[in-house]
Amino acid sequence: MTPKASLIVLLLSLTMVFAGSKHHAKHAAARPAAAPSAMALGMDSMFVTIKQSFDEVAVSSVVKNQAVPPVNAYFFKALKEHQPFYSLTRVNAKGVVINEVIRLVDKTDIKPQNLSKEAWVKQTVKKHKEYSGMMKLEETGRYYLLWAAPVVDKDKKGKEVVEGAVALKIDLWDCFHKYANTSETPFLVRIGRLHLYSNKWKDSIGYKEDALSVAGVKSMFVRYPKVIVPVAAPAVAQAVAAPNAPAVDSARIKAAQDSVKAAQTAQLKQKQHKKNIITVAVIVLILLIAALLFMLVPMIKQRMVMGKIDKGDEL
Repeated sequence: MTPKASLIVLLLSLTMVFAGSKHHAKHAAARPAAAPSAMALGMDSMFVTIKQSFDEVAVSSVVKNQAVPPVNAYFFKALKEHQPFYSLTRVNAKGVVINEVIRLVDKTDIKPQNLSKEAWVKQTVKKHKEYSGMMKLEETGRYYLLWAAPVVDKDKKGKEVVEGAVALKIDLWDCFHKYANTSETPFLVRIGRLHLYSNKWKDSIGYKEDALSVAGVKSMFVRYPKVIVPVAAPAVAQAVAAPNAPAVDSARIKAAQDSVKAAQTAQLKQKQHKKNIITVAVIVLILLIAALLFMLVPMIKQRMVMGKIDKGDEL
């Protein structure tokens, strides 16, 4: 095969590969994504409920109060009502800590620490946007969600101004321990290779695995037996809330579950798209190597023949 013919074959092959990939991606997107388990939905709903509780704290008129004692008292009450809450922190518009209440710590006297360089302060105070992330506290050895929101008030002219921000640390171990108390089903929660929480789990169990949609955490999965007893998501959401809190509205839970399903479907489509791109890239690379071989082999043979002819002429 001549080099020109090889190039023609390569172009035709690439056209067929891209067309096939586009067709495959189209049908892959059309296929419905596997529905998440009742356990995954229950856990997602649990975090939706926690987020709703934090939103109520962030927009409370008490948090906008300039005085320290009323805010401390409000934070203590919030921690008492919501077991997953580990600590609440408030900073002013300059990023300086003015309130911090930590579970099981009675002392509220704090030093005016400047946190203006922290990512959550930059996001909330400077960019006026919510923040979500994850961190590990060395003093407890546990992992925590860190959610933060700007504290917005109005000036004398009625214009909205950011007075500071409030941040919540959520004990992830505590969250899943609360969930475990509502279920007899063994499960394992992991973040990447990190086994975050285990409930009666054994490595010998045949399992399925679902991704969890939790703001601030990437690649969090729950592993559970292939055959499990369904867990009611609304009951779980209510169990995580305060003992004396009003029952969670089933319509809000249903809406939260629908949003979780939509997010997981989008994640599956994105993963499939990445797989398609990698597959195409590998095939293109193989075709390029093949085309180069088709072009190089005749050239090498031709040089070998010419070399023999040159040797014959010398003789």
